[in-house]
Amino acid sequence: MNTDVAIVVGFLLAGLALSSAVSASADRRRPRSAFVLALLSGTLITYAYIARPGGYSLKELPEAVVRVIAMIVN
Repeated sequence: MNTDVAIVVGFLLAGLALSSAVSASADRRRPRSAFVLALLSGTLITYAYIARPGGYSLKELPEAVVRVIAMIVN
């Protein structure tokens, strides 16, 4: 898996995990799906950071998002 794809999907899953946790909290139920999404998100982000030589910096993240969108469009 391309590290750019892994980090972008990881951050998307982190956003979904956050919204799932808020929804579960509002409904007063256990955030099981939020936990699973957060675990997958953390795994993907960690994989992308370790697998890419030199890792990622904050200013490289928007460039990674653009590269992934370009891969999808092409």
